[in-house]
Amino acid sequence: MTIRSSVVLLLLLTIAARRGVADRRRCAMRGVCGQRGHMHQNCPYNGPPKPLDDPHDGDLLRQLCPHLYQDGNKEFCCDGAQLEHLAAQMTLPRQLLSRCPSCFTNFVQLWCDFTCSPRQGDFLRITAVSDDQFLIENETQYVTEVEYYVRDDYANGLLESCKGVRAVGADYALSLMCGVSVAECSISQWFNFMGTYNENIGVPFTIDFIVGQNRSTSGAPISPPSTHIVPCSQAPFPGSSACSCQDCAATCRPEAPFPIITQGKCRIASIDCMLILSLVSFGGLCFAVVFFAAVQYGLRRGNETDLADFKPAAGTLDDADLGTIESLGSWIESQLEAMCAHYGQLCTRRPLTVFGFGMLVALLCSTGMFFVRFTTDPVELWSCRGSRARTEKNFFDSNFGILARVCYYNRGLNSET
Repeated sequence: MTIRSSVVLLLLLTIAARRGVADRRRCAMRGVCGQRGHMHQNCPYNGPPKPLDDPHDGDLLRQLCPHLYQDGNKEFCCDGAQLEHLAAQMTLPRQLLSRCPSCFTNFVQLWCDFTCSPRQGDFLRITAVSDDQFLIENETQYVTEVEYYVRDDYANGLLESCKGVRAVGADYALSLMCGVSVAECSISQWFNFMGTYNENIGVPFTIDFIVGQNRSTSGAPISPPSTHIVPCSQAPFPGSSACSCQDCAATCRPEAPFPIITQGKCRIASIDCMLILSLVSFGGLCFAVVFFAAVQYGLRRGNETDLADFKPAAGTLDDADLGTIESLGSWIESQLEAMCAHYGQLCTRRPLTVFGFGMLVALLCSTGMFFVRFTTDPVELWSCRGSRARTEKNFFDSNFGILARVCYYNRGLNSET
């Protein structure tokens, strides 16, 4: 066999393999065959996917379900009418879940696979059809109940990405979409709520969600959609944003309750600040010593010159005046010594009398302490009795009770431990 023949054979085998894969693409539903009020029921269709006729439908599908184009798909198990109904049904979920783009993307992908996936027949089984008065003209049957097989990781990931999303006000979106509170909502309860036929919430027929099984109830092999889940902490598409911390706990970054203060090193031109401060201080001290020494030396030279030229002036004290002043100071000093000596003798001779007299004087001076009142009530400290604030507080306390003030106590771990 030549090389050319081998290459041709390999190409034929590749084309055959791709055709075999393409031939395995089957649909379970396509088109609209029933209408009950404002809701539309799909047609049972066991055939290959078909391309969309209108380019507008292709643009709408690419906008709603871009992941269906990742494998180069050009044929799908839905038509333009189904796409219009899908877009209309996603209006309310968009309002509830649009705060978290990842959650809304996962939710839309779930219904895109259900409606338009070219491998719809691998994970969708029709269990009931009808041909009653709600059948559209020129059609034979419409679907009333299906089984939708979903991977376990996708179902749980969908719930995890959406359980923290808040709707209008302080309520959670799943509290409105699950039928129970978000604390009680599980993936089975959510799927059961979305899959139960209900005209009020726009469920056109019964959808039995089956999670985590590889075989149908009849025993046939099942291949659930391989669509990847997008965590709420990641952006679903390039250029989009992840969910906020308010709607996704995984997005929140752990932060210390108080800023961590780190001790930085002070440097000036790569020299430690303490060294520079020491040098400046030492230099300043040396300058001050030299300066004052120079000033003192200059003053001393001036005094010596002045003393050489000194002549007594008129009115200068003579020796007689100096003796009078000295005698007056000596008399005052002797009187103080005598008084202190007399007081010391009195204390040594009558210590109890002196001690008792001192205690009596101390007690008399301390009697004012009995009239001291310490105010610790903050109300008395910060408002006077006749003020408007005190009047309003008394009115509030008498009519509504004493206002309780909540104190917050924060504890945190030391980052260095």
